[in-house]
Amino acid sequence: MSILYLNIALDVCLTLFYGIISGVVAAVVYYYIMKSIKPKIEISDHIAKEKKLDENGNHIKDEHGNLQYEYVLKIINRTKSNIEDVSYQMFIMEDWFEGPTVGNKNYEARDIAFKKRNSVKFIVGTKEKNTTYFDNCRQIALNGNLEKEWDKNNEWVEFQIVSYHSKSGSRKVHKMKYTDRKSHIVCGKFNSGETMEIIPD
Repeated sequence: MSILYLNIALDVCLTLFYGIISGVVAAVVYYYIMKSIKPKIEISDHIAKEKKLDENGNHIKDEHGNLQYEYVLKIINRTKSNIEDVSYQMFIMEDWFEGPTVGNKNYEARDIAFKKRNSVKFIVGTKEKNTTYFDNCRQIALNGNLEKEWDKNNEWVEFQIVSYHSKSGSRKVHKMKYTDRKSHIVCGKFNSGETMEIIPD
């Protein structure tokens, strides 16, 4: 009889042990799967140079008669789920060598201001997007004259955007580097919808 009870107790212990192990393994697998689900953001590889227009559609000029433009980039949330806690920065990066030793390269970063600072905090995913006006897309306008600020051959512009997946909570940093102001700044405005096309304005 005691052997029977011992066998039963052993079976119960083994069942509990395997149950705990299975639960731990399942939890670890679930954790890493959720962590692998990260935001997917597409950043425009060109910056649009849009005409600033008045209410009558006329190209605005400053007090010196210079035509005014607005510099805009575009992001698209390609994630099925929504993304949140979105923040972004843009810099003009400059490198130079210092000292007699080759390789002593230094970098300086200058902030580029946005028209509305970090106004995009939440972007809907492709699963819930509105197919009429595509609210999974955002255009971000810069403040000031980018071409005037970005005026040296050893400079480049870098855009960084940080976001979190609404389901998994995973964080992802996306970056885009613009190295040539002549080719990366294009006159026109972004077409609407899930496209990075820049059309003449």
